[in-house]
Amino acid sequence: MFKSFRQSFSLKCTMHTNMLIHALRQVPLLKKLLTGDLYAEEGFKIVARVLVILFEIASTFAVKALYVAAMILLPTLLYSEAGMDRSSVFLHFMLLLTLAGGISNGKFLILKRITDYAVNLLRMDARRYTLANFLYTLVRVIVGFLPFTLIFGLLCKVPLAVCLLLPFCIAGCKMIFAAISLKYYQKFDILPDQSKLSLLYIIVLTAGAYVMPAFGLTIPKFVSVSALLLMIPVGLACWRVLIGFDKYKEMLSRCLRKNQEFMNKSKHVQRDASRKAISADTGITSSRSGFEFLNELFIKRHSKILWSNSLIISAVLVFILAAAIIVMIRYPKTKETLNSGVLGILPFSTFLLYALNRGTSFTQACFMNCDHCLLTYSFYKKPKNILRMFRIRLREIIKINLLPAAIIGIGYVTVLAFSGGTERPIDYLLLLGAPVCMSIFFSVHYLTIYYLMQPYTAGSELKNGLYSVVTTVTYIACYFLMQRHLPLLQFGIVCMIFCISYCIIACILVYFLAHKTFKLRQ
Repeated sequence: MFKSFRQSFSLKCTMHTNMLIHALRQVPLLKKLLTGDLYAEEGFKIVARVLVILFEIASTFAVKALYVAAMILLPTLLYSEAGMDRSSVFLHFMLLLTLAGGISNGKFLILKRITDYAVNLLRMDARRYTLANFLYTLVRVIVGFLPFTLIFGLLCKVPLAVCLLLPFCIAGCKMIFAAISLKYYQKFDILPDQSKLSLLYIIVLTAGAYVMPAFGLTIPKFVSVSALLLMIPVGLACWRVLIGFDKYKEMLSRCLRKNQEFMNKSKHVQRDASRKAISADTGITSSRSGFEFLNELFIKRHSKILWSNSLIISAVLVFILAAAIIVMIRYPKTKETLNSGVLGILPFSTFLLYALNRGTSFTQACFMNCDHCLLTYSFYKKPKNILRMFRIRLREIIKINLLPAAIIGIGYVTVLAFSGGTERPIDYLLLLGAPVCMSIFFSVHYLTIYYLMQPYTAGSELKNGLYSVVTTVTYIACYFLMQRHLPLLQFGIVCMIFCISYCIIACILVYFLAHKTFKLRQ
């Protein structure tokens, strides 16, 4: 089994190495220096393998830390401020979310391209391949969760022995649901995570985890601990089911085929849904002229695509704000926690606004429904016309992203005022202005890299490796900032200055470079 894992991990490293080389060769300055011979360079392969291992280690801990902190610790601390027993609430969340994650994040089957290569092309033993990678997943679960269940559990006054055993409980739960998956496949010829019942199951457990404490109810501590610890022996007993299953090859082949069919179908459904969302009303017109006329027609006919998600996000944010106000009124003890939380929330807001930003969908809609045709005309690629269209689109994307950002800023100010306020009036201005500036930054950023690295082919396929690298670096930077605890005054001022400077530099780069880079990819 170890040999199967070593082979699959080597294949994974090779794939990631080739992807990295392809991405580097998309960089204009490196394209001529890095030839195709680099794919056979042994030294580079070693470096790439080290990078893959480092990424595996980092992701093992980072994702678990974020999950335990955001999904379990923060709600626990909030409810404990209202007078509820901290350890009971922590174990309540841990039990229900572990059960929900048994299906939603089981990762028993790896339905990716690497599995197709390993099992179907390289003829690896399907049973050994699946079990080896599942064991690796379980090890990552135990190692990744252990420091955080220990630290956060002790913070919530959970007994030390229970904190140490919680990662093994999570691993046991995953083994239980893996065994259920195989039994379900044998009986119904389908995996439970592909059924509608699994979604209902996840929704009910997740809702129960967060709704029950709001009414002062939690699962008794003894029941939570007993249920969690019971997962360890039951999970070990289920390992016999995993070893004894003899249809891994058939199951993987069918699941991979269904997964590919689903992805192909999703592309067609998405394309059809996008077309239906475009207004076919021939009465839509504009009183403007030139590029302003073109843009206004585009915005009016694509309003559902461009504005629907922004409006939904805004509605959810208003609901969250109202809920926070109700909590402060009903549980006055939470005011102090929320007050200190808001004063240190701006670094986290960077990642939040990154996630809520509609820049990618906006630029994709622009390409699919406008630019892929207009880029065949030379007048559209002249520097002055590119800059004019860039400014017009920048105005529109800022409008779309500004609505949820403004609600976030107003929400911060409102919560701060309700929870006791602050001695520095400038804090209100920073809490309101920083999210707005971040939103404008992300709007400019995504539109700029679209014009400077136009990543799509005529068939709307993403083909620019550098574009993917830049978006990944953006994600990493936002995630890094989210982990920092920085003073509100310094972070807010630096954030606003950086956003304004970036906007100026972006416009200059677009004017001088976009006429060379804004083109259809082959």
